[in-house]
Amino acid sequence: MKRTISVLAAALLLGMSFLSNCGLTRGNYLLLDNKGDIALLSFSLDRTINAEGDSSIDQGAGILNSQEDKATYWDEHQKAVDAMYQQFKVRISAALLGTPLHDIKNLETDQRYLDLTAPKTIKFMGISAINGWNMLAAAGTRYVSSYDNAVLDSLCDVLGVQLILTVESKAFYRVLDSMHLIMAGSVVAERIPLGRIVLSAELFLHEKGRGMVWSRTYSNLIPASPVDLHENREMKTEDYSSQLTGALEGIYSEITADANRGRAYAAQQK
Repeated sequence: MKRTISVLAAALLLGMSFLSNCGLTRGNYLLLDNKGDIALLSFSLDRTINAEGDSSIDQGAGILNSQEDKATYWDEHQKAVDAMYQQFKVRISAALLGTPLHDIKNLETDQRYLDLTAPKTIKFMGISAINGWNMLAAAGTRYVSSYDNAVLDSLCDVLGVQLILTVESKAFYRVLDSMHLIMAGSVVAERIPLGRIVLSAELFLHEKGRGMVWSRTYSNLIPASPVDLHENREMKTEDYSSQLTGALEGIYSEITADANRGRAYAAQQK
């Protein structure tokens, strides 16, 4: 059984994130030409994956669960965001019209990077929380706020790039009207509910000295096929990876369309 917090507490915590993220203008065009490599610095997934319409926040295994359950509660979530990240790394350069992806594999031993990306405490209405408290970062990366211009500028210096891309995703699952019917001869022996992940991924582009120059949320991304749900109509955590990577497949053509619009706009300005 999972532990959740109320809608009110969720609103307060999300409000903390909102306040830390306010005050920036986002550009309309994805402009990449003549700006060098792009560093995919942070790739994260909101750890709460609920049924559609459930606004509670997943706080992990309940107090009655075993220590083993508590220790492994987020394992399938982590596998999912890791799989999404690996797919995205392979596909994003082509989606961005061949923009080279900067290699960040040695950052885990760079003390400047570790200091700049150390977790920060934020406060709102008497509640304290770590910035990005609700996000799971892909292995080999750390959560970095897409709105912290000072940190991102410093990270541009560490990496030797002008452009940093960060990705923050959120998902829920939709219970479908259809059922998976298991037959025993001509009789329905079992009716298993079906469901499908619905993914939203927000991309943020930071340019050194200019801040956030573009962002877009790609919503309603879904995988090709649904999966069987538990009898209580909850999605099985072992299906998160295949469902989320399948949903993410739908993002690349949309990114390419945005990159082409940006290139056409830049050409018009010459």
